[in-house]
Amino acid sequence: METSYCAQFHTSAEAEAMFAQVFGGRLGFCGFEVTGPRKWVLETRLGFKFLFHLHPQHNGVAYLPCGAISMDFVPRLVAGRFKIQPKPKNVAVHFSFGQKTRWDWMIDKPVMVLAYSFALARIHRIADARAEFERVVESKFYGDDLLPELRGLFEAEVQSSKA
Repeated sequence: METSYCAQFHTSAEAEAMFAQVFGGRLGFCGFEVTGPRKWVLETRLGFKFLFHLHPQHNGVAYLPCGAISMDFVPRLVAGRFKIQPKPKNVAVHFSFGQKTRWDWMIDKPVMVLAYSFALARIHRIADARAEFERVVESKFYGDDLLPELRGLFEAEVQSSKA
């Protein structure tokens, strides 16, 4: 009789092997690369990446499948400074749209609006991009001390989209 994956408890190593077999094969066929345990990234070469991640819940008793989009040109806050995602590294992708640590599927509105404003600038919709960026500023999600740096990065994106 065939052994069922659902009928028994597995060690962490066995679970990882099953995830690699079940998800890894299909994701690899679709062009995703493994970037860590239960993490896969698809590089589009268009300025963004697709992410798929199985996030452990309750100390690995359950796993939550999560998907997200990482936009290379949207700054992210790291240790009190904004950084633009380095393009060639799939290991350091960040969640521009999506969330990996909640039970419910959610998109953090201040982060989404920031990503949206940069995406609008990227496609030359400057007036809309500026309006969305001002919503980010008005939200007070980022402290006043961070806003000059963030404005500088936004204006650089606007200028590069005009070129």
